[in-house]
Amino acid sequence: MLMRAYALGYTGANMADVMYFIRLDEGTYQRRKYCYRLNECIVKFRGFSKLGLMPKGILYAIKPLIVGLIPIKLLNNLKKRYYKT
Repeated sequence: MLMRAYALGYTGANMADVMYFIRLDEGTYQRRKYCYRLNECIVKFRGFSKLGLMPKGILYAIKPLIVGLIPIKLLNNLKKRYYKT
């Protein structure tokens, strides 16, 4: 929806206040099927193409597929390091 809005010329901005928090537990990544990641990749590819962000956008479009190949324990360790929690 956001990509379609930007493609139509609308703009957006970040909000300073946190409106909600998404809790991710250990099983979050195990419940995500790879076919959903493939669908996300297709949607991002089409959206970035419409916005004229290709070929640079290809890295962001295939990110869900790459993350889906990383073992869950390694992914959790990388997230802890990145977010320093």
